[in-house]
Amino acid sequence: MARRFEYTDARSNKFWEITIKAKTVTVQYGRLGTDGQTQVKTHATPAEAKAAAEKQIAEKVKKGYREVSSEAAGTAPKAPAKKAVAKKAAPSAPPSAQDVAAEEAIEDRERMQTICLTGPFHATIPPKLRKMMEQENEFVFLRGHALYVGYDLDVSSMYGSPFGKSEADFSAVVNEFEALLPKLAPFMKTDFEIYYFTYTGEYTATMWAYRKGALWTAGGWIGDFCRSRSEEAKNDFVDRNHLPLKSGEIESELSDALGKALKKVR
Repeated sequence: MARRFEYTDARSNKFWEITIKAKTVTVQYGRLGTDGQTQVKTHATPAEAKAAAEKQIAEKVKKGYREVSSEAAGTAPKAPAKKAVAKKAAPSAPPSAQDVAAEEAIEDRERMQTICLTGPFHATIPPKLRKMMEQENEFVFLRGHALYVGYDLDVSSMYGSPFGKSEADFSAVVNEFEALLPKLAPFMKTDFEIYYFTYTGEYTATMWAYRKGALWTAGGWIGDFCRSRSEEAKNDFVDRNHLPLKSGEIESELSDALGKALKKVR
């Protein structure tokens, strides 16, 4: 099943398309007229995949996206009804640099994972870290009661971000962020599952999950999550997984292994 949505206003012309195939949910999004970007996530069951897709669709509709086509069970989308001819509107002024930056920031949020928080959680965050997190970035960004987390927390990717000037600075921030999450557990509002890539001497995958009031985590060298005991196979698994993981994609073998390795931290 594939469904396509579009959002258009004075400053934005974007599309968002979601496809469900068995346990896999594929999302493609970007500016109209471009191929956009693609994210793929494999769930434990087809029912879980469908539920996750429906949740994402509801969020897009709430944001103002309008469905323009759908495809289910091999049925082609219906042709749109004829529209009345309208007078040609005067060309609008090109967007300013600020408008473009604002639109790009919104798209960055849509590429990130969200942890919803409630209550007086701000006091839990060290002031220096909170100040950095509240600056616009694609790694760990705090706005209001939403904590956005990127898929790529590789210290070599964080140059130019608010989190310092060296790999040692960035590594310290990632460690501080991971130490912060258990402290935020009492303020977590809804269940979630997030994962991300880090590199601090080895290729690492990390997953956090909040379920029924408990926080769980698992992480380590990507090769440790490979079913094979062969070192060659493990290295191939790392090579095959670390770049897609940074882009928000994850193979079912890695996802399943991380899920099985989860340990309760709070």
